[in-house]
Amino acid sequence: RNLEIVDASTFHLTELTSMKCSAIDKNFEYNVRQFTYGCMHKQAVDGVLEITNFHGQCEFNDLGSRYYSVDGKVYFSEKRLYEADADTFEVISVQYNRHTYRYAKDSRSVYFMARKLKNADPKTFQIIPTSPYYSFDRERRYSQGNNIADFGPSFARSENEKFEEAFVKWKSGAETNLTSETCTSSRKRRSGLSGRRANGLEDSSRLG
Repeated sequence: RNLEIVDASTFHLTELTSMKCSAIDKNFEYNVRQFTYGCMHKQAVDGVLEITNFHGQCEFNDLGSRYYSVDGKVYFSEKRLYEADADTFEVISVQYNRHTYRYAKDSRSVYFMARKLKNADPKTFQIIPTSPYYSFDRERRYSQGNNIADFGPSFARSENEKFEEAFVKWKSGAETNLTSETCTSSRKRRSGLSGRRANGLEDSSRLG
């Protein structure tokens, strides 16, 4: 697997047990969220590496929700977001039922974790906060970062029904178990890490 954020020449494990795997390179200390120990396999659903400490000389900023800026390049976990604009990049994650749904956007694009949402409009993009797997802009609906219009007919019909149910429930205020953690690189840096810098949708039926 290509761990694009690491320095391969200095990267090595510092701890490996059945419950934990840690690593370090010249810039960062990491919690490794996916690893094999004996016959056990620990599987991460949204990224392998989580930075737990910074000690390098590069320009680094923890943007929150496992998004990072390193020397002007944007990463989600270990994966570089090659098309992301670091100057306008903003984390817009939502926390619901103790789980963080990781979203971000810049002036041109929207991201769900490391996935760029196809043709999403960052100016009108919204997350349904009480069903955060679903999101939309002025023309499209998304499920877990995928354009629902790209699904097969049967699955698209099912996802559209779930989207509309979630949208109505949100607008009616039927669910209130919500906190948001919107942050930008200039306003928030996760506690415990040091940084170093060199310098409404009105009618859901219109969406398809």
